[in-house]
Amino acid sequence: MQPPVETEATIESAFEAFLQGYSRTDNDGQITTLQALDGAPEAKVVALRFGNFRDDPGNWPKVIHHGAPTHRAIVLTHGFKDSPAYLHDIAGRFAAQGLNVVLPLLPAHGRKDPVAAMRHVDYQDWRATVDDAVAIATMLGREVSIGGLSTGGLLALDKILRQPTGTHPSSITGKAFLFSAALGLTRIQRWILSTDVLAHWRDAWMSRHPNNGLGGNPHKYSRTFLTGARQVHRIIENLGQLGIPAPRLLAEIAASDRYRDRIFVAHSEADTTIRFDAVKSLVRPDDPGQHHIMAKVIGVRHADLVLAHDQSYKPRWPDEPPPPRANPEFDLMMDKALAFLER
Repeated sequence: MQPPVETEATIESAFEAFLQGYSRTDNDGQITTLQALDGAPEAKVVALRFGNFRDDPGNWPKVIHHGAPTHRAIVLTHGFKDSPAYLHDIAGRFAAQGLNVVLPLLPAHGRKDPVAAMRHVDYQDWRATVDDAVAIATMLGREVSIGGLSTGGLLALDKILRQPTGTHPSSITGKAFLFSAALGLTRIQRWILSTDVLAHWRDAWMSRHPNNGLGGNPHKYSRTFLTGARQVHRIIENLGQLGIPAPRLLAEIAASDRYRDRIFVAHSEADTTIRFDAVKSLVRPDDPGQHHIMAKVIGVRHADLVLAHDQSYKPRWPDEPPPPRANPEFDLMMDKALAFLER
């Protein structure tokens, strides 16, 4: 049976609004249909393609939908240097549960020329992209959740904290899912990223490298841009725009009944990019259904946490990291996340 006309119109309006958000800086965008994701064969995938995006569709922002607004929708944002492809496995699991899913692409990511894009990025642009994605999700579901990997997890928590309180309506009415969330940096990382001068000097020097930030990985940049990494630091320093140091703010969140059944945490103790200590205060030891923490001996690396399948490609440069591996506890982690969604 065909869905009602108004239902089709709502979905089409969401696609057009999604396109308009990215058309503010580029005007050659188009909406294209992709194959269904693994694990969610019933859901349809619509992506946005622009001329400055890398050719592989994994880099493109997309909406995974069921042809009509659903009870629930979720926004899932990728991490620093990577793209929506890293969240396809997680998105497929949410879509298989009947959710419509929005996968935004952060400014300066998924581009053919990352050096030029990263040197001019600002964390407020990342916030605006997440805000736009949430606005699309409110068109696609009555209850909206949010989550993400690494910087995407940081932006998810930041979005919840930036929402109005009291009698004002909130756009995030569901849960937050923090996968390897970048909620803290080491002392050395903070020192390196504390000023613009070092970041811009180092990136200008690195721009002479012939790979231009692109390696064998079709969905992730092969080098770190300090100007971009500095934006991660700035979000942590301004988390929720509340003016409270991040460690103290996270402790307050953990102690607040307001967030007791709203934040799910997944992390690996073997993560050397964002150490477990950065999110440990949000983990409730008395509530095993609120988190999934992988033991160090399992050896799950930072971004590997969200992968159900090994990635395969040939690195182009000697210093390029090896292809990511699947998280051996992916199914268990997602079973717990989906159970948390139902609370």
